[in-house]
Amino acid sequence: MEKLNFEFELSPSQKLDREELIKGLLRNMHVQTFLTNHHLDASFVSDNASKLSTWLAHLEKCKNCVGLHACRQEETGYVLGLQLDPLLSFELQACAYQMNYLKQTEHKSKFSVLDCPENYLLADVRNLLKVKADSQYIQSIKDIPTWLTQNPRQGLYIYGGLGVGKTYLAMAILNYHAKQNVKVAFVNVPELAYQFYSSYTEDDQRTIKLERLKQASIVVFDDIGAETYSSYFRDEVLFPLLNGRMEAKKMTLFTSNHDLANLAVHFRFNAKGDDESLKSRRLLERIERLAKPLYLAGMNRRNNENPV
Repeated sequence: MEKLNFEFELSPSQKLDREELIKGLLRNMHVQTFLTNHHLDASFVSDNASKLSTWLAHLEKCKNCVGLHACRQEETGYVLGLQLDPLLSFELQACAYQMNYLKQTEHKSKFSVLDCPENYLLADVRNLLKVKADSQYIQSIKDIPTWLTQNPRQGLYIYGGLGVGKTYLAMAILNYHAKQNVKVAFVNVPELAYQFYSSYTEDDQRTIKLERLKQASIVVFDDIGAETYSSYFRDEVLFPLLNGRMEAKKMTLFTSNHDLANLAVHFRFNAKGDDESLKSRRLLERIERLAKPLYLAGMNRRNNENPV
């Protein structure tokens, strides 16, 4: 049988282009460093010109980069690298910005539930009083550092207007504890409620999430009172959760747009309009036992560069 030949002869112009490509690669400082580090010569460049060219194209995207928010790579924070073992191959490598981010957020492993964007993992209690904020906001949080150092059992019920920084403050507190190896959880109450209304959420997923919220040493119930209300969610989900945490004396925090009086109204009437004030009062009593009210004053910062 005649042997098949898969080698293709380059045209004169293609040969010229290839020669220019190799010359350019040999002049490139990244290629020169790679050759030096691996004790390779110019023949390696000739044999791997295509891969080296692809590698440099990816590196070019990182030129003059100012941070992850401006990343031009396909996967934010990761650049195509080269691996020689023993053949030349590609591997994704974290850039310096991504490595710093991973270092700053390594406490994420202490979150059993994290129902918020990962950038909140950067919220830091040490920066709360350093940010450029209005005097009302600063006055509201001035006692937080002292409260944290007292290692309190009772949490906080953080309430206030839209965009004043309730979630940021709650996450800063969780991050503080997570960095001390404490198991924490952050649950968005409207999302939790939806998971119990939705037929797309499997029962075992609900069970796992509830168990994690029971077991975590510190939990934030974010945006309570913003969920679509139902008696079932109040009586069969929230009440057992909060009652269990109260009996176990586990720190629990809340964020809400409602003060406690308005939250009681939110949980008072069922879908038919029946007054269930006793059941509402039972739930509010648990919240009041678990957390002391903290009114967070200040302006709406949601459209401001300041993340709080």
